[in-house]
Amino acid sequence: MKKRFLTPAVALGVVALAQACTIRDITEVPVASVEVEPSFLTVLEGDSRNLTARVRDEVGKTLPNGAVTWSSDNPTVLSIDGSGKVTALAPGQATVWATLSGTRGSGTVSVEPGPRFVVSEPSILFQRAVGGTDPEPITLRITNGGGGSLGGISATVQYPEGGATGWLSMALEGLSAPTTLIVTGLLGALGEGVHDATLVLTSQDDRIAPLSVPIQAVVTLDRPIIELSPTALEFQVDAGDAPPAPQTVQITNRGGGVLSDLKAMRLYLGGGGWLSANLTGTTAPTELLVQPDPSGLSPGIYIAEVRLSGPGALNNPVSVDITFTVKVGPASPVHSRGSVADGTSGSVTNIVVQARDRGGNPLTSGGATVAVTVSGANSPGALAVTDQGDGTYTASYTPAVAGTDTVSITMDGTAISGSPFTSMVGVGEVSPVRSTATVPRGGVASPTRIVVQARDGNDNPLSSGGATVVVTVSGANSPGALAVTDQGDGTYTASYTPALAGTDTVAITMNGTSISGSPFTSTVGAGAASPAHSTATVPDGTAGLPTDMLIQARDASGNPLSSGGATVVVTVSGANSPGALAVTDQGDGTYTSSYTPTAVGTDSVFITMNGTSISGSPFTSTVGAGAASPAHSTATVPDGKPKEPTHIVVQARDAYGNPVTVGGETVVVTVSGTNTAGPITATDVGDGTYTASYTPHPVRTGKDYVEITMNGTPISGSPYTSTVSR
Repeated sequence: MKKRFLTPAVALGVVALAQACTIRDITEVPVASVEVEPSFLTVLEGDSRNLTARVRDEVGKTLPNGAVTWSSDNPTVLSIDGSGKVTALAPGQATVWATLSGTRGSGTVSVEPGPRFVVSEPSILFQRAVGGTDPEPITLRITNGGGGSLGGISATVQYPEGGATGWLSMALEGLSAPTTLIVTGLLGALGEGVHDATLVLTSQDDRIAPLSVPIQAVVTLDRPIIELSPTALEFQVDAGDAPPAPQTVQITNRGGGVLSDLKAMRLYLGGGGWLSANLTGTTAPTELLVQPDPSGLSPGIYIAEVRLSGPGALNNPVSVDITFTVKVGPASPVHSRGSVADGTSGSVTNIVVQARDRGGNPLTSGGATVAVTVSGANSPGALAVTDQGDGTYTASYTPAVAGTDTVSITMDGTAISGSPFTSMVGVGEVSPVRSTATVPRGGVASPTRIVVQARDGNDNPLSSGGATVVVTVSGANSPGALAVTDQGDGTYTASYTPALAGTDTVAITMNGTSISGSPFTSTVGAGAASPAHSTATVPDGTAGLPTDMLIQARDASGNPLSSGGATVVVTVSGANSPGALAVTDQGDGTYTSSYTPTAVGTDSVFITMNGTSISGSPFTSTVGAGAASPAHSTATVPDGKPKEPTHIVVQARDAYGNPVTVGGETVVVTVSGTNTAGPITATDVGDGTYTASYTPHPVRTGKDYVEITMNGTPISGSPYTSTVSR
């Protein structure tokens, strides 16, 4: 075969034709969509990231994107260059657009604040007087006020030109936030005046702006100094005496300037109110007059402090220590007291006299002449008196006759306080079968107090104790034998706190014999309502149906109350939020409330009783969907393609639009239009959804109309349209 060669001109023409065809083929393909990837991006302020654009034709094929134009709708927040590189400029949000051949796609970029310095103090101030001590160091807390991390921290000090330097010391505890910086002011070498400096915080990360904290030192000169003479005072009196003479403290200024606006404040160690302290003037030199008052004070040593303050003084404040001793005085008959007990025929009546001073304080030594004389129902006359040597004197006698005795007591010839005394002489021996008791009705969690009255054979109540009383409880509550207290006045007490409602039996013996009326009965009722032990029944709900709640008031032992009267508040929030509900007091210890939820989800039910949450509150009520409602049920009907199944999904919903999660409905699908199918009974998936499908004709395109019924009723949106196209 003979070879043929193209001439150069022909070859160039062929190449040009091929190129023309290539250019025409590319530019004539229409752009169907432009997608920005990623479609959502979060960046920190100052960072940069690259976005890409994916260009597709109408059949979904990816096209070259070299000619895409990029733009930002918020250039103050985000900038973007021609290659899709975004740079975060400030916190906020911007939409990025990628455009090609009139078609554009978008993405969202959220700019979060970058790391920045935040300090606990905006400025620092040190103060010191010339000749004084340095102030305490300042602890500055450094935290990150933005996103990301804040590290590589350093702290430097800048002093103004010509000013004092070197009077600050820094100690940084860590190089990454959060951390602390200890700033110490070394003011000893500074002269009087105001001295400035600036603390500068920086980071190795160039994106993070430095932070400046102003520091100032104020040094003062010629401040006054408070001088006191003396610095301590002592006073001493007998109890009941008049106040001692006042003492004077001289106040002078041993420093510079003027010491004025002086004030005195009293501070007590223990009880107060017994000291007066008054300044004769408020500018030094002046005097402080101090005087204690023993009125109402018991013997002892009392300590106080008078604190002197003067604004601007270097040693402000200073104190004067006060010691005040109150001694026991000599015996005072009119302040001395006697103890004369009621008597019992045949038993010893003891008499005790306590010597006291003018302030009513008991003496601790003897020496007084005490006389005791008895007359009345029994008249032994003058009794023998024993000086116990500790400030007390005793005497006794044995009365034989019941009645009233008069006891006269003198000390050093003068009647003591309360003389003459009366001694009521009581009756004879105790009689268990005549003795009585009070056993009240009980209440759960409340003490039941039992009182036993000892009586003699003639039913007279005894006025002294000594019997052996045993109280035993059984029944609904069974604490057994109780502790019994002999009150010493003929009565005996015992108590127990029942935990259960019901009937208790109380058996009481005295000296081994049952008393009158034993055994007793105590009916125990429930205690007061206890929110912490009260309960409630809060069921799960169903949308559209009432959720009925029952609250049971209980006492602290969990016993149900049988009467109402408590203030019960029921509040609902969550998927449904009706707020505070109406509550009905049933009068039998229970309270009811109800609401009808409409939204599926979780509700929180808060219940309080008398302002306090009850046990288990807040409660949870999980609200499920109601019965399926065809009018609110929905379906997904996609467009179809010839010879490919069109899959239809039906979602059953209740009357409030909540998706039903169980099956059981009859769903029928009928197709008409370009294609005809059905009726088709949809498949019940069992989770509230139903599926059906049909396959359009291999060559027909157009619109199909899909009618869907649930339990014979069209669902919402039916009939649906499915466009069949190749």
